[in-house]
Amino acid sequence: MRYVARHVINNFGNCEFAASKMIDWIRKLMGGNQLAVSPPQPVVAAPTPIDLDDERLPKAARELAEAILARIATLLDDSSHSPFEQVMLNELAVMRNEHLPKLLRSYKSIPTEHRKEIFKKSGRSASYLLEESLRKMLLQVEAISRDLAQNDIDAFKNNTEFVSRRYGRVGDPFD
Repeated sequence: MRYVARHVINNFGNCEFAASKMIDWIRKLMGGNQLAVSPPQPVVAAPTPIDLDDERLPKAARELAEAILARIATLLDDSSHSPFEQVMLNELAVMRNEHLPKLLRSYKSIPTEHRKEIFKKSGRSASYLLEESLRKMLLQVEAISRDLAQNDIDAFKNNTEFVSRRYGRVGDPFD
């Protein structure tokens, strides 16, 4: 590798230019010009329609599902996310498009007269288990929201620290 670097620098002079040529040469050697790992692509699938007006769903479950969908919609509407954050947003899209509809469909598919069997087996009613699952999903959405906000808070903090170092101390609100 030293030989290659020395050869490129000797033949091309400028270090930045040489480094660029060396990277191009290595990419060509490895079989192409594409990056090994591409950034995650946003999920573009439309949300699965969910009938929250279905009377088979308990009122509390409908309210939790509405809260989940509203929070996810708010987070997915913001298009200013980095590739790292896109991974979290993809998780939300999967929750909205697959997991939530599947959970609600599975509850609705149990005939009313057989829901008592769930209580006999688990000691909890089907509606309680549904609401508990929806609360877990809502907690996950809120955790992702906090993580996304923390990235913005960290960026703001870094910018205020830069300004303080560059232009003088003004009073650091993060101390």
